[in-house]
Amino acid sequence: LSCPGRHGKRAPRSRPLCKSASVTSDSTSESRSAWLGPLGLFTILCVVAGTLARFWNLGKWPLAIDEYYFAQSVQNLLHYGFPKFACGGYYVRGLLLQYASAALQLTGLSAELAPRLIAAVCTLVALPAAFQIGRRLGGRDVGLLAVAVLALSVWEVEIGRFGRMYAPFQCLFLWYVVFF
Repeated sequence: LSCPGRHGKRAPRSRPLCKSASVTSDSTSESRSAWLGPLGLFTILCVVAGTLARFWNLGKWPLAIDEYYFAQSVQNLLHYGFPKFACGGYYVRGLLLQYASAALQLTGLSAELAPRLIAAVCTLVALPAAFQIGRRLGGRDVGLLAVAVLALSVWEVEIGRFGRMYAPFQCLFLWYVVFF
């Protein structure tokens, strides 16, 4: 880019003719950073509130019917070494979660708390993967909004408090999408 110099000759330019292009991009980046600041803070607050909702009195309440069968399978796993029921059937859903719950119960956690703790942690571990996927699809704003929605979603909080294999499966799936 050159600009007219003396005697009609063009000399190479070292500075832009006007600063409007840089002012426009600066004002755009300023407005973008002003928007990301509150959105980032909002997302952090959502994650804190969602974490509290997931862990508040997590092992206090009795098992739901589906959780009971899972917990009974874990008890049988601790007794027999594999999830065998007295009727001869095997409970093979969520085997990794069953063995992890058994390991936590061996450390002293209750049958109610062990699988629920794993599920709650898995819903939190899934949040960075959701951010990565959202950022790929629509940028940082979309990633932050995805995290905020998943952190406070009543469905996500409830699944995170439910001692079954759904939350760990979701976590593994989201990280699979990120890496593959």
